[in-house]
Amino acid sequence: MSIYVALGSNLGDRLANLNRALHLLDQRGITPLARSSIYESRPVGMDSEHDFYNAVVRVDCRKSPEALLETLHEVEDEMGRSRDGGTPANRTCDLDLLYYGDVRRCGNDLDLPHPRIHHRRFVLLPLLELYPGKRDPLTGELLVTKSVQLADDPLQRCERRLGPEDWGQLQGAAPGAGSEQLFEGDSATHQQYQH
Repeated sequence: MSIYVALGSNLGDRLANLNRALHLLDQRGITPLARSSIYESRPVGMDSEHDFYNAVVRVDCRKSPEALLETLHEVEDEMGRSRDGGTPANRTCDLDLLYYGDVRRCGNDLDLPHPRIHHRRFVLLPLLELYPGKRDPLTGELLVTKSVQLADDPLQRCERRLGPEDWGQLQGAAPGAGSEQLFEGDSATHQQYQH
């Protein structure tokens, strides 16, 4: 089963925060198997001068979707995440459950797939590194098409900062393992989706 989690941070040492989040997830039985590059983006839906570092990891775990979401919240809390009544705020750690295989949920604090994936280029780009052929399960549209549609929106500006081999430790994979093959090896195609 393919489980994908988005990571973000816009406070403090953002790279260290993402690495610590991976470590804390692994300690709780959520094993990172593959990681994307890290992308830098402006905050979306919030007023802040602090840019985010964003990435996506594919993980393995034995938890139910609900238990996994609870664990993601525990890691956020341990890393100092502030929850001010749902108001978007700066954060040391932001973890979102994007996909849990083909499971669908709606309500009770858990929506699967995550309902805002196709509105967030900073999620789409790293996700597409790990799952280039992914389609929207509701519409059947390729997510790469969504990413291209958002490319001209200045609020969705997103730049690759670090490759998957340049950050994070994958406890459940061979040393040096990073993202899986990008766009069937077409690096030129991949580059066009970044800008």
